[in-house]
Amino acid sequence: MANYTDERINETLVKERLLTEAASAYLASPSKAYETEIMSHAYSIIQTAIRKRIPLDDAIDVIQSSAEKVLDSLRKGKLKYPESVGGWIYTIANNAVVDYYRRSTRRTLQLNDTYLSDEGNPEQEYELRLELEAVQGAIQELPPNQQRAMILHYINDMDLDQVAEALGTNKGNVRVILHRARSRIKKRVLEAA
Repeated sequence: MANYTDERINETLVKERLLTEAASAYLASPSKAYETEIMSHAYSIIQTAIRKRIPLDDAIDVIQSSAEKVLDSLRKGKLKYPESVGGWIYTIANNAVVDYYRRSTRRTLQLNDTYLSDEGNPEQEYELRLELEAVQGAIQELPPNQQRAMILHYINDMDLDQVAEALGTNKGNVRVILHRARSRIKKRVLEAA
């Protein structure tokens, strides 16, 4: 067991060293060869950042857009510190995950007129529309970590352990985040009423 773990650690250290060397060489003299070397490592880092945090059918698109952002940023000279290139790539991928959930929140939270029937009491429909708008506004005003937790738990139907893993925190903290988010939403909806 220890041999396997030691081998994995050594393998990771070698990959990090190779990535840092390629980034340093690219900064000194940009070339397609160094770019290709960096991108071969970047895909692995991006996949690690995105894995289990986004539904599989959307993850491929987010991985691809992250890789494009890394390459574009690399070509524009945004990499300043080659020794932290792994963290730089991970940050780009993590930001892509955040962007994905922001977009998904906006799509999910748009009012859907099909929920409001043509038959029925127009006054009730109006009240329902106001409530939906209040909830939509309240969710959009939540801090990003609370938005993500709400989306993962209530919309993507993930359990607390899965949400904790996706957010990089523990189950207890997820409970606190969700409680605070629900409290903010409730307060906002009551204020709107």
